[in-house]
Amino acid sequence: VAAGGEAEAGGGGAEAVRGGGGGPLGVAGHGNYFNESYAMVLDRGLRAGFAAAGVAASARNFGMGGAAALPLGWCAAEVFGPEPDVVTWDFQMVEGKHWRVSEAFARSAWALASQPVVVFFTKESSRLAMLRRYASMPSASAPPPDELVRDLGLAGRKRRFRADATPHALVDIGFAPKSEVEKRRKFSTPDGAPGRVPWHPGWRVNKLFGSVLAVWLLSALGDALAELDAGQRFEPAAPLALPPSDCGDPALLCETPGQHRCATTYEPKRGADLRTFVSGHVAWPVLLAKGDPSLRAQLLGLGYLDRKWTFEGAADRGPLAFALDNFAPRSLVLCEATTGWRRPPDLGHLDADLDLRLDGTPLALARLALVHNCFRASFPPTLPDLRLDRRTLTLNVTTRHTKVYLSHLIW
Repeated sequence: VAAGGEAEAGGGGAEAVRGGGGGPLGVAGHGNYFNESYAMVLDRGLRAGFAAAGVAASARNFGMGGAAALPLGWCAAEVFGPEPDVVTWDFQMVEGKHWRVSEAFARSAWALASQPVVVFFTKESSRLAMLRRYASMPSASAPPPDELVRDLGLAGRKRRFRADATPHALVDIGFAPKSEVEKRRKFSTPDGAPGRVPWHPGWRVNKLFGSVLAVWLLSALGDALAELDAGQRFEPAAPLALPPSDCGDPALLCETPGQHRCATTYEPKRGADLRTFVSGHVAWPVLLAKGDPSLRAQLLGLGYLDRKWTFEGAADRGPLAFALDNFAPRSLVLCEATTGWRRPPDLGHLDADLDLRLDGTPLALARLALVHNCFRASFPPTLPDLRLDRRTLTLNVTTRHTKVYLSHLIW
């Protein structure tokens, strides 16, 4: 699910329930109308059901085409907001089997002040095992609902649509429509609309997923109301003390969740934009990364509103500087925007085509093994490990006729 958001308190002071989450293309609803994404199906179900109990609830879609759990997970507070009650991520499209990335995502979400429930869509046993390990902690709630959609037959099998296949919701994620006639059975969007491709679920699967999650959360509401009627009182949950992680890679920031800052140009998000940290003249333009859906298509309601805005640097544009507050030289990660299947031929790499300096001191960048669009800076031993109110990070493209993208800073 890609549901994330906020709601005002309602029903005589009842607390709001907020959902937050994301995932790649299928979550964003590409190929469908924005209100057909299963996050929006979930939103409609939650609003109606919780309103009957005097509680305001909502879900918000943070799905983004081609996006992975990191670096967005490092930016949990900035993307999902500071206090979601549920954060979800769909790992079924672009994540592969790298469960360590999912652990970094989960720990970043749990570091939020609201300590939200974390729900994953995944088929990988290693990822489920990781969730169960955390669910067994004394202060954890019930085990995560990993059995929720396991038996629905949504394994992403590619087969052609059969007119007699039922129920339709269980087959439209698997069949690969070749003709416009077949596409009309899977998608309700107009002929020629972007995103109507075999690997995107149609409106039926979106409705199924959103409904299943809504029923799960509404069932939890029903159980809570029954316990209240029986006279049980609810105490605030104890703070969640995270155990040491199994990430095995310090670059994933698993051991320091919530102890770093993040800023991004991507949308949707709830927090500050990376542009607000620019110091001086904005020498690099901010534009949509190549391969992103057109603004016109999104404004027509085709797919959810996800925009991979990015700084685009070039040698003839001069340096771009950021004023980073409360900075200590322990960890600094720069990420470039994802570009889909076809990387532009003139797009360089941050570790090869960029001169990076912190207060004038050169820094080297190395690509992260498990987060391929992100690069970690290494600090020279002569740089004191002092937390200062503000440091200046300067980027300058060194290779002529080459452009670089910058979409995230984590420090």
